[in-house]
Amino acid sequence: MTLLLAQALSLDAPLDQRVQFAVVGFVVVLISLASIAVICAAAGACFRVFAEKAQSTSAPRSTVGAPTMEEVAVIVAAVAEAIEKPHRIVHIKGLTPEDLNWSSEGRMMHHASHDLPRHNR
Repeated sequence: MTLLLAQALSLDAPLDQRVQFAVVGFVVVLISLASIAVICAAAGACFRVFAEKAQSTSAPRSTVGAPTMEEVAVIVAAVAEAIEKPHRIVHIKGLTPEDLNWSSEGRMMHHASHDLPRHNR
């Protein structure tokens, strides 16, 4: 294709043809980039719509309340046993569904990292 373009626009072509060729090429590139931008924006809008529908149809998130006094006592005892130096617990919060997703993903990655030997029978 480059050879055809080179033949169509030789070096001895008049300046106005060469400028016209450059302008047409520039316009084609701009139209191509604008088309790609429109396609990407449309795909992003579709993904947002699907994500909003998925969030609205998913189970409602449970609200995480403050821990009970028994839970606080157990946490304080566990921290006191694990940390023998003076310490202070500043904040206790429950796990959200996002926290649970992160921990399960971490567990899966940890288990997948083990390379168990294979025994040939």
